[in-house]
Amino acid sequence: MLSVRLFDRDRHGVEPTAYGRALPAGLAAFEELRQGVRAIESLATNGRELRIGGPDPMIAGVIPAIINRLSDNTHGLCFR
Repeated sequence: MLSVRLFDRDRHGVEPTAYGRALPAGLAAFEELRQGVRAIESLATNGRELRIGGPDPMIAGVIPAIINRLSDNTHGLCFR
């Protein structure tokens, strides 16, 4: 309807463009949606999610090895 892009999507999520920021009601709706998504994610993981980041070589081998050594893995832990 407006013939402009309101949001940009990348691997980190969705952000409003300059056009999207020009719509105050749209920004409020976007923030409410973002909070709703966070609430659903928290419910889905029972609030027990830990994300660890780092360089690819560490993510591929070192970090999972350390976590597995420190954990007896009886608590339903899943490492990706």
